[in-house]
Amino acid sequence: MDRAVLQRILGKELMVYDRHLQKEEAFDRAAYLMSAYPGTAEEKLKAAVEEISQRKNTVVYDESGRPSIMVRVTMEDGAGSQPVRVGKYQSCLFEGGLCSLPMEQPVSGLSYGQALQLSRSKGDGWINMPLLLRMQIAMECRRKGFLPNGANDEGEDYFHPYEKGILCEDRTVLTGSGPETWAHDGTPSGIYDMNGNVNEWDSGFRLVDGELQFIPLSRIFEGSADPGPDSPEWKALLETGAFTEPGDSEALKFDIRRNVIVLAKEVTEHGLGNCGFAEIMAVKGIRVPELLRSNGLYPEEDRNNYGHGWRWISTEGEVYPVCGGAKWATYHAGVFFVGISRGGEEPYHLGGCRLAYKG
Repeated sequence: MDRAVLQRILGKELMVYDRHLQKEEAFDRAAYLMSAYPGTAEEKLKAAVEEISQRKNTVVYDESGRPSIMVRVTMEDGAGSQPVRVGKYQSCLFEGGLCSLPMEQPVSGLSYGQALQLSRSKGDGWINMPLLLRMQIAMECRRKGFLPNGANDEGEDYFHPYEKGILCEDRTVLTGSGPETWAHDGTPSGIYDMNGNVNEWDSGFRLVDGELQFIPLSRIFEGSADPGPDSPEWKALLETGAFTEPGDSEALKFDIRRNVIVLAKEVTEHGLGNCGFAEIMAVKGIRVPELLRSNGLYPEEDRNNYGHGWRWISTEGEVYPVCGGAKWATYHAGVFFVGISRGGEEPYHLGGCRLAYKG
């Protein structure tokens, strides 16, 4: 890729680290930095991003040579800890494909199917963020006592209106343009905008008439995996934590009872329901699998410090998760916000996505 294009990307990345840096000065610094490293322009960009982030970030190039700035994280997939890379930024369109790049307008208006197809088209190992991986990151934020703010009130944070990003015409903000408190770890090397801006379509989880269905993390990154709606790889979940075939009478479901989302084995109310994540309950006698607690699908015994992330579900049909809350979500938004109420082929004007990569 043209060196000047990659220098501009590095210049915008420097602006994430210093919000007072003007564009011309940032581009001059980027040119100097890239000249200091050996190799191709692609190698120079990667080396510079890794150095300024103290190796918390890296650059991954897809099969078409498009760069994405990614954050190194650890994923628990049942077989142990696995290194993966998560888009530092909500996905934008760049050179005809999805990328994770700074100071760009995030893509929106996608359906789940489009987000999945565009992410998978980048090559083996690429996918839109799996929900279980997102929730592992959210749970780590909670354990460390820091839940990020974000652009959930037309360019500013609802609870901290002095925190602002750079507005786009559609009232989203440029990726990474907010303060460090909008990154998942409170640093400029963290994952930005997991609270607000655009809702992110996540993969590997859905509800079918209320039944919880998964494609395990150990499988979903594989090039031969099929996360599509008709895939035979979808599994339901038993109280024991074991997977079973969809439609098993013992499979766990989400239901709506007395205006609260409940974990149950049968659905009694068909339609939409919502409540705060910490308010989700289980029907008496239901044993909650650890998989749900550790992956942010059911609250832990200590229900404090989940923030304002809301849960929405539909107990009718096949629906997929959008996450984070969008530019108008206000007090509903947060890293624990998940709305599971829209069909997979339904374009959503607030729907974007975030990339993940394992390879």
